[in-house]
Amino acid sequence: MSLLDNVNDVWTKARVEAKKKYDTTRLDMRIRAYAKEETELYAKAGKLLYAELRANVANANLLSMFESIDAIKGRIRDLDRQKAELNKPQATVAEEEAANAAFHSLNKKDGDFVLARTSEGIRLVRVKSASGGGTDDGEVDN
Repeated sequence: MSLLDNVNDVWTKARVEAKKKYDTTRLDMRIRAYAKEETELYAKAGKLLYAELRANVANANLLSMFESIDAIKGRIRDLDRQKAELNKPQATVAEEEAANAAFHSLNKKDGDFVLARTSEGIRLVRVKSASGGGTDDGEVDN
């Protein structure tokens, strides 16, 4: 019976510890939620105070702080624009081909060189003839 008593004691202690850890974690999560809410309220209050004081500032120290905040906001805005430019979708293959076709439809003389996208990449190629239009990928000037 002592073996069963030991197993029962160990099981009871483990259950009590698990319950204690569960309750502690649950309380920690609630504390963090309230702390986050408090921080958000402080941020909102600070923004409102900033907006109010910015319009009616008389203190030189506050004015320099506000100017620094405005400069930081401007930098953030510039970086956001750069990030948006990086994340902007690239031109599709069809758009690139249409742009190339429009470029090649210009009046070119026989023997003129143009930049063209080929299977080897962008190359300098010679125009075939004025009547034929297009390029001759076989004649490449190196």
